[in-house]
Amino acid sequence: MQIPTRRLTASALFLLLVSLFLFVGWASAGVSAAVTPTAFAYLPAVYKQPTPTPTFTPTATPTPVCAALGHVLTGQLTLDENKPSYAVGENILFHELIANPTASRVCYGIVGVGVTALSGGGTSFFHTSWSGDLWLNPGCTGPTDHCGGPWGDSLAIGTPGTYSLTLSVCYSPESVCPGSGDWQVFNTISPITVVVWPLQSQAPVTSESGPYSACYLSFADLEAVHMVCPTADK
Repeated sequence: MQIPTRRLTASALFLLLVSLFLFVGWASAGVSAAVTPTAFAYLPAVYKQPTPTPTFTPTATPTPVCAALGHVLTGQLTLDENKPSYAVGENILFHELIANPTASRVCYGIVGVGVTALSGGGTSFFHTSWSGDLWLNPGCTGPTDHCGGPWGDSLAIGTPGTYSLTLSVCYSPESVCPGSGDWQVFNTISPITVVVWPLQSQAPVTSESGPYSACYLSFADLEAVHMVCPTADK
């Protein structure tokens, strides 16, 4: 009877161990599922800000400050060709030079050439080379830019006759020059002879297409040279 008793005890022990193992596994799984916390990571929300568009603020060009020194500029008009005469409508080539010998900036509104009819029934007019808010820096030459040296230009005369060419500058603002501007004249080249060649068309020629094409300089009083614009006076 002792042997069966031992066998039953071993079987029971085996079943007890298996049951205990299963129970412990189940309990461990349940406890793990019950007590394991769930971790949540809360990250800060990041919103993309729009890139601001830079605002361009234009820089105002300051009005040049010029000294009121009177007629201080010097000037010289020279012809590019040494010719006895020009044809009607032919370009007369020349160079203009104005200089500021002072230590201050000098402003002016117009620089150009006054064409004066001396004989032949031609019409006097003014050829504008530069106009606007112009100035020469101290010790500089123009009228190119503010210190760029001489300026090459040309004009044509549409009526045969004799003429003179005079380099002139107006110290007043451009808008004032045609009426009561402060004009200074420099050298005069005379006479300029304009003829009709046999093969040259005698059709009218537009000598100047600028805003003062109908104007001319009056030299009746050399102390008060001024521009006359007959069309504007009507």
